[in-house]
Amino acid sequence: MTDRETLAYYDAHAAELALRYEALQSPFIELITATFSAGSRVLDIGCGTGREVAKLLELGYQAYGVEPSMAMLSAALELHPQLLGRVAPGGLPELVNPFGGMYEGLLCLAVLMHLERTQLPEALRAMAALLVSGGRLLISVPAERPGLTPAHRDAQGRLFTPLSPDELSAECARVGLQLVAASDEADSFEREGYRWHQLVYELR
Repeated sequence: MTDRETLAYYDAHAAELALRYEALQSPFIELITATFSAGSRVLDIGCGTGREVAKLLELGYQAYGVEPSMAMLSAALELHPQLLGRVAPGGLPELVNPFGGMYEGLLCLAVLMHLERTQLPEALRAMAALLVSGGRLLISVPAERPGLTPAHRDAQGRLFTPLSPDELSAECARVGLQLVAASDEADSFEREGYRWHQLVYELR
């Protein structure tokens, strides 16, 4: 499961986080629409407040989401009631698919760093198992994040396991996921010293 201390933080602060996230237009939509074909079936793993799922539905995608924090999931349904039946409890590494079927696209945005490194292979296997051949996985993880303890936790106790593109790509290759695009982006909240890796993998 997602790190317990991290999950507890999101459960306790869901209301304030929802205000922050929803006040900001998703920085991922342009990349998502460039990565996944119009109308394709997409699952957002760790969907948080449902911001991306709601936007993808608006754009005509068959969009769904899973989220391990019940408080965040409640916030998602309160903010986006159209997501009823499209978001459900769930998370990594032991990912289940409450909606059935396979997907052309998976989103895993700012999620993998909250797992222990030893959980990464299981998480990637679980995601690859939900993709059709040629399906794509879009991952974002921190490239730079200041202020972490030697145990890779922030001041709120959340786990931020450092994951390099090379490490992720090597693990992804073991489950048939090949890197097809990569970029580094500034932090959407404009926090100094924060940057993000954005990586796209394809199942072959």
